[in-house]
Amino acid sequence: IFPLFASSCTGARLVGGSSSCSGRLEVLRDNSWKSICDVNFNQKAAEVVCQELDCGAPKEYRAEMLGQGRGSFWEKKILCRGNEKKIFDCPFTESAAGHCTERNNVDYSLLLVSYRLVNGSNSCSGRVELYYGKQWGTVCDRYWDLQDANVLCNHLGCGYAIEVPGQARFGKGSGEIWRDNLQCEGDEADLTKCPALDYGSEECTHWHDAGVICSDQFALRLTNGTGVCDGRLEIFYNGSWGTVCDDSWDLPDANVVCRQLQCEMPVNAITPVSYGPGSGHIWLDDVHCQGNESSLRDCRHQTWGQHNCRHKEDVGVNCTGKLIIIYNISQCISLLKVQKK
Repeated sequence: IFPLFASSCTGARLVGGSSSCSGRLEVLRDNSWKSICDVNFNQKAAEVVCQELDCGAPKEYRAEMLGQGRGSFWEKKILCRGNEKKIFDCPFTESAAGHCTERNNVDYSLLLVSYRLVNGSNSCSGRVELYYGKQWGTVCDRYWDLQDANVLCNHLGCGYAIEVPGQARFGKGSGEIWRDNLQCEGDEADLTKCPALDYGSEECTHWHDAGVICSDQFALRLTNGTGVCDGRLEIFYNGSWGTVCDDSWDLPDANVVCRQLQCEMPVNAITPVSYGPGSGHIWLDDVHCQGNESSLRDCRHQTWGQHNCRHKEDVGVNCTGKLIIIYNISQCISLLKVQKK
């Protein structure tokens, strides 16, 4: 029996980690496994890898010391949109974005872990659940406090923590209890960077599943306008306020902002800056909303803090419009317009 290889055989795997969903990323190309250089990889590519390997949907990827890679690098820059089913469905450039060497790249990897909040009143409150080892599990409320919860709220783009209910207030979860005795400082990028007991606690029960209520509604504001419903758009993330770039910004995006702030319909999405430039971070770029999302963080966008903008491109929104019917075409169809106050 001889092994059969084809030039079209491709795939992805994670090696050197604690499970099939963590480790150094390698891709099968030209009949051999090759490492991926970190400068040629981004958030959208990480989402595609997670989906391909059935490992959840990560919010971010990070570097981790997981041992020396073997073989060569696949030195192409991967340009995923995030909706591809496999990594090799993504477009890629013929030349790499940077030069990769074993010395400075072999230790880069992906730790594919994602979080969600379940049974809350919105996507920024509920029981804390962690996807690890191809299954969802919970977090024990032992030592669970505002510092731990702040890390999670920031990671999810939900502002900051305002309450940390324990004792399964949002209902008991099922399966594994993945994290116990978390002790975050509060400024970590995600919970995996906080000290804790090893994955899979045997000293806690689901009666002690941790929960969180994040600020959410306070994570968005309009400033430098005539009131709370018009102005320069700012988002609270990772402990500070920042702005949003006007690249690709349009009325569906503005509609989500106005709804989230409980203001009226948007009159327009104002670009370039009409309310003056902001300062500090530019948190979001290339926002793409359908218009029916409940929160701006539910829309597609670049990785938090990743942009190619300056503050002169800060977006402004005017939510002082009112939706009125100007003509009834039939019982179920009306002609509408937005009237400015």
